[in-house]
Amino acid sequence: MGGRKILSFAVFVLLLRLSYPGPAQPQTSSANHSDVQTQAAPVAGEPAGANRCRVCHSAEVEGYARSAMAHALRRASQEPTGSVTTPKGKITAYSMPTGSWQRLETGGDVSNFHIDYVIGSGNHASGYLVDIAGHLFQSPIAFYRSRNSYDLAPGYEKTEDPDFTRPVAEGCVFCHAGSALHVYGSDNQYRDPVFADEAISCERCHGPAGRHLADPRAGTIVSSKT
Repeated sequence: MGGRKILSFAVFVLLLRLSYPGPAQPQTSSANHSDVQTQAAPVAGEPAGANRCRVCHSAEVEGYARSAMAHALRRASQEPTGSVTTPKGKITAYSMPTGSWQRLETGGDVSNFHIDYVIGSGNHASGYLVDIAGHLFQSPIAFYRSRNSYDLAPGYEKTEDPDFTRPVAEGCVFCHAGSALHVYGSDNQYRDPVFADEAISCERCHGPAGRHLADPRAGTIVSSKT
């Protein structure tokens, strides 16, 4: 293993030990949010995402809710069980009352990771994200519906000893999430909650709805008819 990977893994293990002393729910990040992007988290009790459009456009919202795009990212629940054997270890997906977990066995070490988010609609495949101290990392395995089993996630196919150290940058989730609260200047750090809108919402294609909500007429929103 090269020096760069050893250093990266050492930093990752430190974060892991601070956040995951054992199979339990992940801790909330204590990061200083003074340097985050200006995008605000949703206000408690205020409609967010497609719910802001439902009052006037219920048919469109209901139709979109049945599409794959509307389910491109979600919180993990009781995910399928299974395992993937690699040249130097094994990764096992399992569920507990505390949620969905994945166990990495490699080099005599065993680490358990709580799965926080599922990325992808599941029509073809589902990938998995872990939140460690406010930092997102990608699981090296994915569930493939056509095979009804787990295998290595895209990009890991030629990795002999895959681990959970691949950072999930803002660009990685742009196409799958409605709105990620990324910490400006960081690689993979996010605010709490990580996603203001988890699934892709109406605003991804139609633009910010604030102006249209204040003045609901043609011309104050991006229209699919123009």
